[in-house]
Amino acid sequence: MSQKARSASSVEDKMPYEIWSMILEPLEAELSSQSWARPMTQNDPQNTRTLASVSGVSEAAHPVANQFLYRTLDLESLEKPRVSTVSLLRAFADQPILGEHVQKLRVNFSKLVATTKDDIKWDELLKSLERRIGAGGLRSEAKQCLQMWVNTTRQNKDFPDIVTPFVSLLPRLQVLECQMKRWDPLAGNLKNCPSLTEVRLKAANETHPVSIAEILPALMHPTLKVVRLYGFGSEKKFGGNLWPNSSVETVDLGDSYLNKDGVSGIFQLFPKLKNFSYEFGSVKRMKDCQRAQITIGELGDELRARGKYLESLTIDTVVLLHFPDADDNRTLGSFKGLESLKHLCVCKPCLIKSGYGQDEGRAWENALPSQLESIHFLPELRVTSASFPPRKDEELLKFVRKYLLSNEGRLRSLKKVSVELHCSKAQVHDESGNVVEDYFGEWKIGRKEEWVSMVPTILYGEKFKPTIVEFIRS
Repeated sequence: MSQKARSASSVEDKMPYEIWSMILEPLEAELSSQSWARPMTQNDPQNTRTLASVSGVSEAAHPVANQFLYRTLDLESLEKPRVSTVSLLRAFADQPILGEHVQKLRVNFSKLVATTKDDIKWDELLKSLERRIGAGGLRSEAKQCLQMWVNTTRQNKDFPDIVTPFVSLLPRLQVLECQMKRWDPLAGNLKNCPSLTEVRLKAANETHPVSIAEILPALMHPTLKVVRLYGFGSEKKFGGNLWPNSSVETVDLGDSYLNKDGVSGIFQLFPKLKNFSYEFGSVKRMKDCQRAQITIGELGDELRARGKYLESLTIDTVVLLHFPDADDNRTLGSFKGLESLKHLCVCKPCLIKSGYGQDEGRAWENALPSQLESIHFLPELRVTSASFPPRKDEELLKFVRKYLLSNEGRLRSLKKVSVELHCSKAQVHDESGNVVEDYFGEWKIGRKEEWVSMVPTILYGEKFKPTIVEFIRS
């Protein structure tokens, strides 16, 4: 085989169709024109991939190709989700080696709605799955889950849930991203994934948060390191009957609701948390919920009490602007006692309250832990630059320059400060009022536009592309 074919395994940065082309190029002369087809991916609107074409291209090419083509399985990108999903299940049942290559699965139950054009061959699917169950090679738990799913599907001729058969046939799955109507099957299914390290779960109901208690058993998987939840919440204590999961290091909560007990529950269940992000729910989802019962001071108390290992913290601005600590002096010291904290993403009102006047510098000093290495300031509101004057941004940039970048700044470990602007026209000025574009003392100034969400690591949800000013210590 040529050098091009041998190099295919080292081009992980390429798109699947590019990898496919590189593999096929040296083989085209040996293949008849009708025996190969470029596989369909989410980057291929022509939907030319069929599992038959992928498998039938070449016995030499396919083992190399499928490692890349099936590494990420995105069921949302399929043109006919139900029909294609059934085809994929049959392929994984008939060719177990295909399932061993899948590391990430993305599925949205709402996309699997039946249509009049569906022509699903349920009997063939169920026969393939039963052959797989009887052939051996599956873990006993996977066999049980798969057999129960087959029995239910045979009666209803519909998907009781779509995650069960996939996770039962994907032994090396590492990342599961899904939106479901029922979460109770998930806990039993995930034990079939011994390599699972990350789950990304989105609530199907968009008008109120789903109780976080519904999914807690699924989050106790012993190999999990990252938990990302979108649209969940709790107004009461939870998790009292569960053993803590010390393997989880990152929890992201987007468009969610937690009161003081909820935050306490998160840190009790995951005592070794290093990264915590919390975005309070949108008006659409939270309109029927009670007023948030947590203030920034109370949040700080919980974090200091339980966040012993916390290194990175993101607190969404909406929590503070809608529910400020009007008379709580602990606000300024909420993050001060976090001895392991290195990275903070927060809005300025979390740190500075109006009316402090000459004590403003002391407020900055009290608000931030001395070992902090980076801080990112979120905007007070997500608005377009055209509808917001640069004045507020420039005030914040002035505060940053005066108390974090100048010689008065006492955070000697600080390496990076970034400010997400409402208005891209906002400028950095020195003490004399002159515009500074490249350097301020030992700090290099840069600007960039970057897609962000309110909680940066949540994949779901509304996105924005603001201008971000960065100050990096040279």
